[in-house]
Amino acid sequence: MTDAVRLSTTEITFTAANTVYNSTLVRVFAPALSLVTVRNAATTVLGTMTIPANGVEYIKKQPTDTIGGSTTLNCTVGSY
Repeated sequence: MTDAVRLSTTEITFTAANTVYNSTLVRVFAPALSLVTVRNAATTVLGTMTIPANGVEYIKKQPTDTIGGSTTLNCTVGSY
Protein backbone atom coordinates (compact mmCIF):
# COMPACT_ATOMS: atom_id res chain seq x y z
CA MET A 1 0.00 0.00 0.00
CA THR A 2 1.26 3.42 -0.86
CA ASP A 3 2.19 5.93 1.85
CA ALA A 4 0.16 8.71 0.20
CA VAL A 5 -3.60 8.24 0.17
CA ARG A 6 -6.02 11.11 -0.41
CA LEU A 7 -8.87 11.27 2.12
CA SER A 8 -12.03 12.52 0.48
CA THR A 9 -14.87 12.43 3.05
CA THR A 10 -15.61 13.12 6.68
CA GLU A 11 -14.70 10.26 9.00
CA ILE A 12 -17.65 8.24 10.29
CA THR A 13 -17.86 6.04 13.38
CA PHE A 14 -19.87 2.80 13.54
CA THR A 15 -19.94 -0.86 14.54
CA ALA A 16 -22.81 -2.17 12.36
CA ALA A 17 -22.31 -2.99 8.67
CA ASN A 18 -21.71 0.16 6.62
CA THR A 19 -20.73 0.79 2.98
CA VAL A 20 -18.71 3.87 4.02
CA TYR A 21 -20.17 6.18 1.37
CA ASN A 22 -20.23 3.30 -1.19
CA SER A 23 -16.46 3.63 -1.51
CA THR A 24 -13.96 1.17 -2.96
CA LEU A 25 -11.02 2.07 -0.69
CA VAL A 26 -11.57 2.65 3.03
CA ARG A 27 -9.14 3.77 5.73
CA VAL A 28 -10.13 1.94 8.93
CA PHE A 29 -8.93 3.03 12.39
CA ALA A 30 -9.73 0.81 15.38
CA PRO A 31 -9.43 2.63 18.74
CA ALA A 32 -9.75 -0.78 20.46
CA LEU A 33 -9.01 -4.33 19.31
CA SER A 34 -11.67 -5.19 16.72
CA LEU A 35 -12.63 -8.12 14.53
CA VAL A 36 -13.51 -6.52 11.19
CA THR A 37 -15.85 -8.27 8.76
CA VAL A 38 -16.40 -7.43 5.09
CA ARG A 39 -19.63 -8.68 3.49
CA ASN A 40 -21.11 -8.38 0.03
CA ALA A 41 -24.60 -7.01 -0.71
CA ALA A 42 -26.05 -10.51 -0.15
CA THR A 43 -24.46 -10.46 3.36
CA THR A 44 -22.03 -13.25 2.49
CA VAL A 45 -18.80 -12.89 4.47
CA LEU A 46 -15.96 -12.05 2.09
CA GLY A 47 -13.29 -11.87 4.77
CA THR A 48 -12.38 -11.01 8.33
CA MET A 49 -9.32 -9.60 10.04
CA THR A 50 -8.33 -8.42 13.47
CA ILE A 51 -7.10 -4.86 13.83
CA PRO A 52 -5.20 -4.22 17.07
CA ALA A 53 -6.00 -1.27 19.31
CA ASN A 54 -5.01 2.00 17.63
CA GLY A 55 -4.37 0.11 14.40
CA VAL A 56 -4.99 1.41 10.87
CA GLU A 57 -5.72 -0.73 7.81
CA TYR A 58 -6.88 0.03 4.28
CA ILE A 59 -9.61 -2.15 2.77
CA LYS A 60 -10.36 -2.42 -0.95
CA LYS A 61 -13.96 -3.43 -1.62
CA GLN A 62 -16.86 -3.11 -4.02
CA PRO A 63 -19.16 -0.08 -3.52
CA THR A 64 -22.01 -2.19 -2.10
CA ASP A 65 -19.78 -4.29 0.21
CA THR A 66 -20.06 -3.45 3.89
CA ILE A 67 -17.55 -3.22 6.72
CA GLY A 68 -18.48 -3.93 10.33
CA GLY A 69 -16.54 -4.32 13.55
CA SER A 70 -16.84 -6.04 16.89
CA THR A 71 -15.99 -2.64 18.42
CA THR A 72 -16.28 0.91 17.13
CA LEU A 73 -14.47 1.67 13.87
CA ASN A 74 -13.57 5.11 12.51
CA CYS A 75 -13.58 5.07 8.71
CA THR A 76 -13.14 7.44 5.81
CA VAL A 77 -12.92 7.10 2.04
CA GLY A 78 -9.47 7.01 0.51
CA SER A 79 -8.19 7.29 -3.04
CA TYR A 80 -4.83 7.37 -4.81
